[in-house]
Amino acid sequence: MSVALAVSVYSDGIPVAFAMLGITAAWSWVAARVSLCTADQDYAWTVSATTASAMLAVWFSVNAIVVPWRAPNSPTRVALAAVEGKLPDDEIVYTTRTFPDTGEGYYNLQFHLAPNVRAADMEALKLAAPCLAVVTPNERKTLEAEGWTVEEVAKLTANGGPPEVHLIRLRRAGRE
Repeated sequence: MSVALAVSVYSDGIPVAFAMLGITAAWSWVAARVSLCTADQDYAWTVSATTASAMLAVWFSVNAIVVPWRAPNSPTRVALAAVEGKLPDDEIVYTTRTFPDTGEGYYNLQFHLAPNVRAADMEALKLAAPCLAVVTPNERKTLEAEGWTVEEVAKLTANGGPPEVHLIRLRRAGRE
């Protein structure tokens, strides 16, 4: 199945798929030979070993073929394209989208957005100002209604992905 999937949709995975085919063919041959020599009372061990190796082969195939094939279409990666080149490497980015309570699918965003991402609630965000922050549209409206200066850096959104969030630069009103 890995070879068929790699040939049809992910040509970069063909070498890995053929390696997986060779390993599973060799394992199947060994398993068949061992099964013929196994005593009747030990069949459970043979079935368990074969089942475990089949599950391992599927896991490896998914991670070697399916994950890299689908990665460019990941909602997190698509959303992050909006901020590419807009963030300084040395600046902390705060986020109200933390895992698990308010993550809403943005847990992975925290690993890819910037080298230094920190969780913050609204009060901690206000204390950190001026700063870069990832907030929901409603949180942004709340900050603006309270008189904070909010400059939009990017909107992070992807079809089929988590809800839209905004990357903003937050400042106290009247300050640079």
